[in-house]
Amino acid sequence: MTDHPSRVPSRGGGARARLAREARSHAPRMYAIAYEAADGGGGGIAAYGLQFADRAETVGVADGHRSSSETAAHARALYARFGAPDDLTAHLVWLDATAPVRPAPARRPRTARRR
Repeated sequence: MTDHPSRVPSRGGGARARLAREARSHAPRMYAIAYEAADGGGGGIAAYGLQFADRAETVGVADGHRSSSETAAHARALYARFGAPDDLTAHLVWLDATAPVRPAPARRPRTARRR
């Protein structure tokens, strides 16, 4: 019988603490794409996203537009093209200042052991 990943048997606080550490160590970085008007008269948050080890997922604030990019920087470039006709400059703003500058390399997920 194999354990389903979402049904990890409870083995007391030690297992939960280990899972919490593992979740934190693999958590994606959070970012925002902010627009700045060329005249300096304003701006706002255009999108929020998550930078995973192998991709970036972004969701637009106003319209819910979803995009998947290679990196958060590529997502910023996409929003720069969206904002160009309105003379808006797109900025990448990292929201988790304590996270490492670059995402950790992708690791293969552990598979459940058969008994």
